[in-house]
Amino acid sequence: MPAPSVKPGLSLVLRLPLKAAALDYAAKGVPVFPLIPNGKAPLTSHGFLDATTDPTQIKAWWTKWPDANIGAPTGLPQTFTVLDIDIKPWEGTRGDLSLADLLSRHGELPTSPEQRTWSEW
Repeated sequence: MPAPSVKPGLSLVLRLPLKAAALDYAAKGVPVFPLIPNGKAPLTSHGFLDATTDPTQIKAWWTKWPDANIGAPTGLPQTFTVLDIDIKPWEGTRGDLSLADLLSRHGELPTSPEQRTWSEW
């Protein structure tokens, strides 16, 4: 299959089915757990404490909840450090302004992966 063409300046987003994506994270050493579809609340009784890299457990969860969002505990050596910039002016939350102030005082953040969530779209 030929590679899809992408216009300069645009990024290509490839989306794996959620079960496959959860298994891919686990294969790379990132423990995962299921979240409610399109949300952040855990579907398991112990939330992030249930996170695992065990493919059998991951397959069982995503067979039971095929539309489950993927959660991963943060701040662990094998996971991620997260900077969550909430921009919800209707709630009085302006993380973009706080971030701009932080950057003006301390310089730019290092280059890193970025994830946009549903509330930013």
